[in-house]
Amino acid sequence: MEKNNRIKNFAEFVVKRRWPILIFAIIIAMAAGSGGRNLKFNNDYHIFFDKDNPQVLAFDGLQEKYTKDDNAFITISPKNGNVFTKETLAAVEELEQMAWQVPYSTRVDALSNYQHTRSVGDDMYVEPLAIDMENKSDSALAYIKTIALREPALIDRLINKTGSVTAVNVTVNLPADSMNAPMEVMAYVRNMVKEWGEKYPDHETHISGIVMMNGAFAEEAMGDMATLVPLMFLLIIITVLITTRSITSAFISLLVLAFSIMTAMGIAGFMGVE
Repeated sequence: MEKNNRIKNFAEFVVKRRWPILIFAIIIAMAAGSGGRNLKFNNDYHIFFDKDNPQVLAFDGLQEKYTKDDNAFITISPKNGNVFTKETLAAVEELEQMAWQVPYSTRVDALSNYQHTRSVGDDMYVEPLAIDMENKSDSALAYIKTIALREPALIDRLINKTGSVTAVNVTVNLPADSMNAPMEVMAYVRNMVKEWGEKYPDHETHISGIVMMNGAFAEEAMGDMATLVPLMFLLIIITVLITTRSITSAFISLLVLAFSIMTAMGIAGFMGVE
């Protein structure tokens, strides 16, 4: 009974002073919501693991000792199913040259610039495997195919065993304190591949790699904010309208929901939640 009386007294207090309480609640919600400017996306794969995860620590130690392997991996599939044609190898060489312009790129690997070592008598020659293809003879083309399909460093890395798919791998060194760098690289690679594909329409391309994956995390999250959140609001409004048959109730529910989300997201921003 005492508990019910306290609830009743509180309800009466709120009803009697509803306007000051409403204004105060709106001010508090707006003050808390101002923290939303601190919200940011973190598209680093590290967020999916504990800070003391032994595998991640070992992987980071390997990268610090040697080099990072953040990359954009572009596969190329000629529609005729044969990589070893003059047209395709020349196209791969052109894409390799374009890939050096990718932001933060430190290395580009492809069939065109693979350093092949050959010996002639007592002399050793190290040279790119497949360059200047337009001036290569058919016998040179066959030699390139033989070497590529026998090279362990290339098979299932830059070319498949049947010679129907090849790839260009772009290694990048992203700034550790920049969340926009993966998005910048992803946008550049997409535009580059699109431009290249328009020149070589008989080749199908697919883009993968760590950079593309990290960029996709942020891209999909922003896409959800633009589609799922409005759909959620719409669903709530329709549900309230059906259950209460009152436009006023639906509007009030929408306001409560909006202020609740604004307050929660703002507090999360103040707390540094990513």
